[in-house]
Amino acid sequence: MVCKKFFSTISTNRGFTLIEILVTFALLSLVLGATITFYFMGIKAHQRGVMRTDLQQNARIAMIKIEDELRGAKGDSVDIPYPSRLDFTQADDPNTQHSFRLQGSDLEFLTGNTPAKVANHVTSLNFATGPTGVIVYTITVGVGEGEGEGEQSVTLSSSIKPRN
Repeated sequence: MVCKKFFSTISTNRGFTLIEILVTFALLSLVLGATITFYFMGIKAHQRGVMRTDLQQNARIAMIKIEDELRGAKGDSVDIPYPSRLDFTQADDPNTQHSFRLQGSDLEFLTGNTPAKVANHVTSLNFATGPTGVIVYTITVGVGEGEGEGEQSVTLSSSIKPRN
């Protein structure tokens, strides 16, 4: 008899109340909202990491190009007319002027009057002459608020003494 009463009360409850449905949807919304938020945070973190890697690679390529060209420069031909420009001649081609310059946000390498873009997103370029003819150079590449999530920049610095 107790068993029959128990099953009859279960069978009379056929659905959910409005309160139960609203609570379920509210909890489901919170869980789904948190999941979507974490997903988009992960995407943004990944994009920032990719942008930083691209900036670092861009700066490294520029540094390698500067080093390769200055290695063969005639030491007495190096001129720094202003901090973001370096003029020199190569030992194997003393009649052609070579230059590195910052043009807008691009680092350019000029052979004579012909420019070639070496790196983009360059925010700062600085050349200086150190002791014993050493050329010290610093390059900063970066993006501001408009091109990524927040401002990101990478600064690399090196020095080289022309061999010739």
